[in-house]
Amino acid sequence: MDFAELRPQTRVTGLAPAAVVTIVAVTMHGRDAASIVYRHGNGKLGEDLLLRSHLERLAPVTAEPPDPLSTGYSPMAIGNDDGWAAYVGRAWVAVADVRGKHVAPPLPAAMRSPRSGPSLGGSSQGHAYWRPLLHLLVMGLGWRSVRVGLRRWLDAGSPTDSPVLAVVDRWWGPYLPSFIGSSTAASTDDYLRGFFDEHAAPVRSEAVPQRCLEDPDWDHLWSGGTDPMHLAFHFHCDLQLAGEPTGLTIGADETRRACLLTDAYAGWYSTLYASGLTQNSVGASWRVDVVVKPLGWLGTYRISRDTGAWFSGRHRWHALGW
Repeated sequence: MDFAELRPQTRVTGLAPAAVVTIVAVTMHGRDAASIVYRHGNGKLGEDLLLRSHLERLAPVTAEPPDPLSTGYSPMAIGNDDGWAAYVGRAWVAVADVRGKHVAPPLPAAMRSPRSGPSLGGSSQGHAYWRPLLHLLVMGLGWRSVRVGLRRWLDAGSPTDSPVLAVVDRWWGPYLPSFIGSSTAASTDDYLRGFFDEHAAPVRSEAVPQRCLEDPDWDHLWSGGTDPMHLAFHFHCDLQLAGEPTGLTIGADETRRACLLTDAYAGWYSTLYASGLTQNSVGASWRVDVVVKPLGWLGTYRISRDTGAWFSGRHRWHALGW
């Protein structure tokens, strides 16, 4: 290195033993010496007189590229710490902040070149990309079948006047026909049938064709078993009651309003079913605002008299998935 490269905010090794430090200030003493003020990782400052002959022991430290599977949310906020749930929190924020410009999860490398790359079954990026879709459709809209709901929605022209479906269209729209026809979607529907048959009304969904997109490239992409990305298995974990402290505040009967406040994300949707709230004394559905403390507001929910499932938004969008 040379003195000219020792600018403020430059990170280097060699100034302090076995440490990476950040340059704060450089004061030159002629051409061959300089006083260097630097900051350690713990915030403490240090100062050295550096001769030109000492420069060879310094080495710049370049910033590591950001981890695409790290969005800063804790497991309490998104239900998991394996990186696969990284974009679940961002998806809910995008739904709540309808005027925001929240960026979609990075497109997995396998989907950029589906013929030449690995299948999504061998990609943690693939799981992180598709997982939020299930959370929004199943927990947000209360869909029993993501395949039936998505196909009906696409057939209707993909309307976006639902905040949930607006995010779905913006983030996953071009790839949904492929997803509908995948074994991953079929496995997810198989699991959801069991969940909703236990908690809501057993209703037979309309049949869905095995393949909605006949393309060998995409067939390869979704290969690797019935649930290559383990989406159905991990979604089961997200739905399970977590046993965390929960607060349910119920307003006056005539207001039909309540608030479910949870300390953690995992299990909040099942907690709605365990709340015992259905209709008030005059037969009107309770409106329950759901708030996960470390994440925020997830929507206002009510129970469908037709399906027995909890959902947010307009009933017409909920009914698509039944």
